[in-house]
Amino acid sequence: MHPDVVATPLPELPLRPPAHRVHPRAVTWWRIRAAAGLLVFAVPALALLFVIGAMSTAILTAGEEHEGEAAAATSAELDLTADPSGVAAYDKKSGTVTAGTVTVKLTNESPLEHNVAVAQGARELGRSDTIKGSETELKVDLKPGKYEFYCTVDGHRAAGMEGTLTVR
Repeated sequence: MHPDVVATPLPELPLRPPAHRVHPRAVTWWRIRAAAGLLVFAVPALALLFVIGAMSTAILTAGEEHEGEAAAATSAELDLTADPSGVAAYDKKSGTVTAGTVTVKLTNESPLEHNVAVAQGARELGRSDTIKGSETELKVDLKPGKYEFYCTVDGHRAAGMEGTLTVR
């Protein structure tokens, strides 16, 4: 620095100009600017907190079995009921049973005929009698894996009368 030049400090600029020098619209502008600055930091911070919370919940619950699945796996029996109003539907879309000889019971009090079949892929492993206003059952030997159950009456499976059977 040159010896003839005297350094003078720059005045500090206030965050907001003094009120006696500010037009009322300028005060509103400062408020908007302050709120926008807060949002720039607050929104991403909240989003990050939600993501961390969701990830920790997913990690803590990973691998847990639901009570219904664990309880259903202690039986080698699946009870199904056809919708009594005549809609092509079972009361369950899934079931879990133990491996071995599995009994699938079907109760049909509807005015339509229904049955139940069990398959793995394209291979049908068993089919019950087609009934109306009564009960039937199907016994089939199953190893652990995923199977499908469905009604073989024309159009019923396509209408949604099917489900997944998990064998453990």
